[in-house]
Amino acid sequence: LKTDASCMVLEVYSNLNYLTNKQAAQRFVGKVPAEYWPEEVASKELFAIKEALSINITTHFDFTLSEDGHIFSYEATVTPITGREEAVIWIKDVSEKQEQDSRVHELYAISHQPNLSITEWVDKILAFGQRVFKAEVGLVLRFANEAATEMSVVYVTDNDFNIQRYMDFPVEECLADVADDNVSIYPDLGNTSCTRCIHKRKDFAALIAAPICVAGKPAGALCFASRQARRSFEPGAEELIGLMARILSLRIELRQAGKAVSETSQSLTRTLDYMDFPAVMIGLDYHIRSANAAFTQATGCRMPVRMEFFDRFIRNAANSRAAFKEASQNGSAKAFRLRMDLQTEDDSYVTTDWDAFAVKDADGNCEGYALIGVKK
Repeated sequence: LKTDASCMVLEVYSNLNYLTNKQAAQRFVGKVPAEYWPEEVASKELFAIKEALSINITTHFDFTLSEDGHIFSYEATVTPITGREEAVIWIKDVSEKQEQDSRVHELYAISHQPNLSITEWVDKILAFGQRVFKAEVGLVLRFANEAATEMSVVYVTDNDFNIQRYMDFPVEECLADVADDNVSIYPDLGNTSCTRCIHKRKDFAALIAAPICVAGKPAGALCFASRQARRSFEPGAEELIGLMARILSLRIELRQAGKAVSETSQSLTRTLDYMDFPAVMIGLDYHIRSANAAFTQATGCRMPVRMEFFDRFIRNAANSRAAFKEASQNGSAKAFRLRMDLQTEDDSYVTTDWDAFAVKDADGNCEGYALIGVKK
């Protein structure tokens, strides 16, 4: 929109697919904000225009509109025209971006729910994916051999495709990208060269899948499919399923690490050093017995061994220590999660989710805990 000092629209241009130039001219030209926006939005625009013109600076505002039952979100930038009492208002539709952000926030909320078993957690991830990708089935698959030529079903949602756990399928074109550590996205599977894969045997028409990686290599796939082909998946779908698969990969690695450190404390140092996120082993007195490189790098403390973990590295040490003690004494003491703030090298704090696993001695008695920190 181009406006004068009275905020009347002089010219307009639109490249929105739901508002043509002719429609935009009829709606805006020759009018002031109160004539084409709701009162609150008009007030924001008036203030932004007057501020931009009075002190010759670029100003910004954002707003939402409800039209035809849909909520649209916009960001606006007001730029004064030098030497003239006029301004240009650049209005950008950011509805898709906000929708994508909302889905990411929902995904993180699901991934941080406490006291869920791995099965319950995967069920929630699959249900979320089915909803956002409008899929009829969600699956977690794993490669059944090192050559990544066969896949086996590990988890599957309720479905009428007759897909069950432990079914095996050959890997063909529709999932070949996953084996190469890329997202497979097929809104229409009709032109693929597949002959015996899961989508051919179960009549999928659309599919999206992302690699699940363990130890840095593709070990399987998170997959969603439906019977109906489509023109395309929604914007951001590829990035979202990639994020979902990375979160699932991390959860699997944490679970495997937990199993490893619960078997014997002698394997702890090797397990922790492999990880890219802060990890320590503490004794029953809460003093650090070992720490990996990621922990020392995050905290800036080169020799944390023998230091009391909570007093030295955790904000609100007394409360956090009490919460840890309570969690370790309940029925799920072998593995539990707590949220605590880790002190960093510059004395700031980072909110971190800590997965704690009981570490046993040779007789099977708990001799301490491994704590693996994942930044929130």
